[in-house]
Amino acid sequence: MVPEKFIQARGLKRYVCIILCALVSIVLLAGCTPNENSESESNNIHLQGDKLTVIAPSNLGDIPTALEEMQSKVKLYKQAVESDSAEEATKLLGEMAGFMKAVEEELKVKDSAAFEVLHTDLESLITGTLTEPWDKELLIQLDYKLYQGLRDMREAWDTK
Repeated sequence: MVPEKFIQARGLKRYVCIILCALVSIVLLAGCTPNENSESESNNIHLQGDKLTVIAPSNLGDIPTALEEMQSKVKLYKQAVESDSAEEATKLLGEMAGFMKAVEEELKVKDSAAFEVLHTDLESLITGTLTEPWDKELLIQLDYKLYQGLRDMREAWDTK
């Protein structure tokens, strides 16, 4: 039986709200446990060696789309850095690296020097992001440099 004080609309709403919050919390906590076989593990970034070798390529078919997506992620990355969201910044870097891996061979053929610059810029950004404490100014500079390189590559791709 429900106590009489909960029969009132206000008390019942509070009771239901508490139960719902508890259930949502349990579901969220259960979903946050690490899963060793998870697909998101494929784009984890580590500080050893070539950071892009451990990244799984994204499923993007063409260079212009990949470059556009990377530029979009670079903008979001800057916002994540400015808001001190290390988790979001790292996630975005994994996505950018996946895009880079997806088009790596075509970019090398098209302009190997420009590809190497983009690759180096992305690795610098990864290293800076994984270094604690963050040097926000440096990360934003590296982010901007990568953005410029992507813009230049995209323009070169569109004109050829």
